[in-house]
Amino acid sequence: MPYILSGFTDEASSNFSDQLHVCDVNGIQWIELRGINGKSVSDLTPYEAREIKKEMDNSNVSVSAIASPFGKVDIEKDFPSHLEKFKRSVETAQILDAKYFRFFSFYLPEDKDREQYYDTICERIDTFIGHSNGITLCHENERNVYGRDEHSCKKLYDEFGGKIKLIFDPANFIQHGSDIENAYHLLKDAIEYFHINDCLYESLQYVPAGFGDGKVEWLIDAFDNSERDVFLSVEPHLKIFNGYVNLQKEDKLLSKYVYPTTKRAFSAAVSALKEVLYSTSYEQKRNLKKGYDEWVRK
Repeated sequence: MPYILSGFTDEASSNFSDQLHVCDVNGIQWIELRGINGKSVSDLTPYEAREIKKEMDNSNVSVSAIASPFGKVDIEKDFPSHLEKFKRSVETAQILDAKYFRFFSFYLPEDKDREQYYDTICERIDTFIGHSNGITLCHENERNVYGRDEHSCKKLYDEFGGKIKLIFDPANFIQHGSDIENAYHLLKDAIEYFHINDCLYESLQYVPAGFGDGKVEWLIDAFDNSERDVFLSVEPHLKIFNGYVNLQKEDKLLSKYVYPTTKRAFSAAVSALKEVLYSTSYEQKRNLKKGYDEWVRK
C-alpha cells in the first residue's frame, strides 16, 4: 500500500510562498491546508482560493485535505452561522481540489453528561454531510470534543454508516490517555488517513515521530492492508507557530526538543517520519502515472 506524505505547512511559516518552498525542500507534494498568509482556510474568499490554486499548480503541490476548524467550537454556541461558514469552505475545498475535509465533534461542557449532547452532535454532523457536495468528511479525534477517545469515535462512525471517515491522530489519543494499539484495532476499518503527531504519556510533550509513545512505526506497519493511497500528514507541534493560540484552547505547547525556527522544526518532523518509513522497509518512489512520490514496501 502506498503512503503519501502531506503536512501542515503553516507550522513552518504563515507565508504561503514560504510554505510551498518548505514543501520543495522536504520533498512533499501535498499540503493539509489550515493557515494561509495569516488567515484560516475557512476564511478564504473564492478569489483567494483560486489564486492559491494557481500558486500550488505552479509548484506541483496539491491539497490533501482542508484542515477546517468546523466542529471545534462549543456545542452550545450558535450553529447557523457556523454552518454558513462551513458551506463557504466546501466551495473552497472544491476550488482547491481537496481530497478530504477535516471536521470535529464539538467541545462539550466539562460539568455535564457528555452523552446528553449526542443527538445534537449527530444532527449537526448530518447537516455537514448534507452540505459536503461529495467531498469526504473526516473526523479527527481531539481532546475535549465528543470524539476524543476510540469508543466515541467508533460510535460516531457507526452512526453514519460510513458516510464519514476517521483521521487517526496518535498524539491526541495519548493526550486523552487512550492506548494506541487498542484504539487502532477498534478503529482500523474506519481510518482514512493519519496525522503524524507524536507525544509522551508521562509529560504530554510533543516529539518527532518515533520518539514518543504514539507507536508511529507500529501503526504504519500495521495499516499496510490496502492498495489505496493513504496520507501521512505531518503535524509537528514542535514549536509555537503563528495561529497556534487561535487553534487551541490553551496558549502553551509542550515540546521536549528545542528548534531555532519553525521551518527547522517542521523539517525535523518530516525527517523523523522518513526515518520511521525507512525502518519499516518503505522506500520513496516516483509514480510516473500519478505524477507524485509514494512510499512503498521494498
